[in-house]
Amino acid sequence: MKLYKLLLESKNISITELEGMIEKSEQPVYVVVAGSLGSGKSFLVNKHLPGVDSVDQDEFNKKLGGGVYTEENVKDAMAMVRQTVAENFANKKTFIQQGTSSNLQIAINKLKSGKQHGFVTVLLYVDTPIEQAVKQVEKRLSSGGHGETIGKRDVEVSSAGAKLTFRALTGVDFDKATEEDIQRVKLALDKTEKTLDNARKNLDYFVRIENKY
Repeated sequence: MKLYKLLLESKNISITELEGMIEKSEQPVYVVVAGSLGSGKSFLVNKHLPGVDSVDQDEFNKKLGGGVYTEENVKDAMAMVRQTVAENFANKKTFIQQGTSSNLQIAINKLKSGKQHGFVTVLLYVDTPIEQAVKQVEKRLSSGGHGETIGKRDVEVSSAGAKLTFRALTGVDFDKATEEDIQRVKLALDKTEKTLDNARKNLDYFVRIENKY
């Protein structure tokens, strides 16, 4: 890992560099995924990081439902995520945690926990145009996948939240944040790290992928 810290002078790295870091790092790596509903997060993770353990609430849900996603299994699936994450931290096992990361407060706490457990922390942000994400949700539904309760507004909200998480924690395009965004950041910081500088110390690297399918 020391070698990679010398080579990767910037926090901004490519997905290829992330692959190499995971392969050669002496420290366990914790990757927190961010991106809207339907953004293609799972597809990209499976494509670029197929050998890395991925903790995905949707997959736990389908496992509980015999291959079918159901709202009734959401609570139990969330419990399985918490348990698996705790076990991976305890065992110092490199892993990816799937999700939209649209809630900045939760994202900060995830990364903070990773640092406290001695992990290299990475934010993997999948930036997908909203219309494309909506089409992907519709495509998933037509092929028998879950998402019948997901509408365009849900995609828009998750997209805005994930983008704000990315901007706040990396500083990239944070000058484009609206006054409403700033207030949301302040609320999240009041409940977590108090300042952006403190919050950003929990993030070692970030990857941004523009996914246009």
